[in-house]
Amino acid sequence: MKIIVEFVIIVYIKNRMFDKNIQNKISEIRKFGKENNIPNVTENVGLFLNFIIKNNKNIKNVLEIGSCNGLSSIYMISELSKRNGKLNTIEYVPHSILRLKKNINSLNFDKYTNIISSDAILYLNKLNKKIIKPKYDLIFIDAMKKQYLDYYLNIINLIKKGSVIIFDDVIKYKYKMQNLYDYLEKENIKYTIINIDFDDGIMILKK
Repeated sequence: MKIIVEFVIIVYIKNRMFDKNIQNKISEIRKFGKENNIPNVTENVGLFLNFIIKNNKNIKNVLEIGSCNGLSSIYMISELSKRNGKLNTIEYVPHSILRLKKNINSLNFDKYTNIISSDAILYLNKLNKKIIKPKYDLIFIDAMKKQYLDYYLNIINLIKKGSVIIFDDVIKYKYKMQNLYDYLEKENIKYTIINIDFDDGIMILKK
């Protein structure tokens, strides 16, 4: 099912206020990203992630695939930290990991964050081989678009009833992840597309 909830996002953006230190860090990261052509999440996506966690008190254990320099991470940890939750975030690029750690530590969010320096597929394969697998309440995916189906197939055993999966950039880069769309349609797996930005959107699946 496809829906457009732009009015919800607009209302939320107008009424959302962050702690001054967090807002300053978000602005700093976004400015650095624009100046260095870093593909950070848009403001709307970041606010939506924050909104989802804020309005679902059952979300405490989150997995992020592709954190880059930590902008999306901060949007999520700012709420998780209030309930002593945990963000497990996977990043592969060395210089991104350094900036990620610096940005997370600057807000004293390190105690709520587990930074995993690894190829995402390799790490997920290891988790799936464990007898007792971790179960995540929310999984946010914003990594290599052509691997979206591989990510999905590797996380379906890491979620539980009520868990939420969110894929970013699913409109603009649909051509890179067509196999994911084909698989979901073939298996009759329901999903929702939210046209969260003027030229792009996110996909949401709920178990």
